[in-house]
Amino acid sequence: MRRPRSKIAHFAHHDGGSVAIAFGLATILLFAMIGAALDYGKWHNAYMHVETTLDRALLAGGRQLQTHPTEPQLALEAARRFFDEAVPRGVEVQNPYADFDITEKGMAIEGTVRGKVATPFLSLINIDNLAINTKQKVAFNVGGGSGSKLEVALMLDVTGSMCGNGEGPCTSSVKMDALKTAAKDLIRIVVIEGRDTRAAIVPFSTRVRIGKDSGGQTAALMKSLTGMQPTWSGWNSECDSSSGGGGSEGSGTWACSKWTPKERNNLKIMPCVSDRTGPQQFTDAAPGANAWLNAHAGNRFPLSWDSSDTPITSGLGKSAGDAAGQWNYTEDGNCADIMGENAIMPLTNDPSEIANRIDNLEAYGSTAGALGTAWAWYMLSPNWSNVWTGTSAPGPYADLSAVSSGGRPKLRKIAVLMTDGDYNTHRTDKDASPNMVSQNAKTLCANMKAQGIEIFTVGFELDQLPATNRAMAIDTLQACGTDVNHFYNSIDENQLKESFRDIALKLSELYVAK
Repeated sequence: MRRPRSKIAHFAHHDGGSVAIAFGLATILLFAMIGAALDYGKWHNAYMHVETTLDRALLAGGRQLQTHPTEPQLALEAARRFFDEAVPRGVEVQNPYADFDITEKGMAIEGTVRGKVATPFLSLINIDNLAINTKQKVAFNVGGGSGSKLEVALMLDVTGSMCGNGEGPCTSSVKMDALKTAAKDLIRIVVIEGRDTRAAIVPFSTRVRIGKDSGGQTAALMKSLTGMQPTWSGWNSECDSSSGGGGSEGSGTWACSKWTPKERNNLKIMPCVSDRTGPQQFTDAAPGANAWLNAHAGNRFPLSWDSSDTPITSGLGKSAGDAAGQWNYTEDGNCADIMGENAIMPLTNDPSEIANRIDNLEAYGSTAGALGTAWAWYMLSPNWSNVWTGTSAPGPYADLSAVSSGGRPKLRKIAVLMTDGDYNTHRTDKDASPNMVSQNAKTLCANMKAQGIEIFTVGFELDQLPATNRAMAIDTLQACGTDVNHFYNSIDENQLKESFRDIALKLSELYVAK
């Protein structure tokens, strides 16, 4: 008995011409669709491989740009080298061409890749290949874009040794010009208007200057820092005959041979301060009772000889026989060796204002490194919120350990401490023990870090110092830094610029911008 044919077999043996043609066309269409799918899959795999390779090449270039910001060609070479070595490992791409470029003023590297993938199946319908064309960018996520608010305090050495003659004063020299360029570059990268990033400037030398002039808000600020009144009247012992001269880095040879009591009225306070003394010397306690800053002369005349509230009992200037001999008040109220443009600038989000202040810095005086270190801390301390108010108020320490929605610290506080010499001045004494001043700075740094503040230190041409001084300066900066990777020993102007750029970029992260 014959078995009946299946429907498929019956269809296959049907000799009707129209059915055979339809079946043939359907078969061709089916194979064409399969072939197209295979070709597309091949192209898609190649595209994804090229895109991933480009991303990794750009990251390699970005890391190179971060470590050698002044040599962008090295970043381009690193990106190209990575791409050329990695792209052949995937699906074959015909004539892959990659082009790389540094953009956004050195803050990003872009790459464009073009190529083709052969399509053997689609070539049957005259589509010989499919194009690959992709463009990517790797940039530094700066200005708070990394997920954290940012507060940066820059301590900048503006002592006489920054001048070409080693004494000053000067607004321009090889070293000063390099410092200004480096500091402004960091500010340009880190402080971006509209983002939660702010920076403060602390120029330091023999003293720290509070304001450009002695009146108005500056006098009020001096009172909050020292407890001293804006003006003073009384008998003052002044020099009528002298010989020798001073120096910006040391006390010099000046000597007075004739002192004369003179009655003065309404002398203005000089808007400069010196190191705090007493139990709060190494803390960020707000200025106040028994925790005052000392004034221009290294004391708080006529109130006290130090940061305490212990009153002065003699030499108050109430008569010619009890002349004061003070040096905190003068007729013009101008600090003796700290230029007006060297005034501190509390936290601000205005990069142009900061850059303008940096441009006008003038170098003169000696190296009160512990004082400069303390002031970098004061600028970041929430304990000083009664001094720095409004948009200059530092954020709370609690935010340093709090985590934002992006999983990063809610706030980062950064101190950058830069100097070109060993610390040698304390309470305006230019011949203070360098060992003592350095130890004071290290104690301040240790206490600052204990609060969660991250510290970068930058030495500038320390190799020019005598061996003993150089060793002490390096030891101080290394001890102050958060770790060994936070210390930069810049031996020339280019390395100083690279150091500041590297610090700026370490406050950011690389990301792929699609």
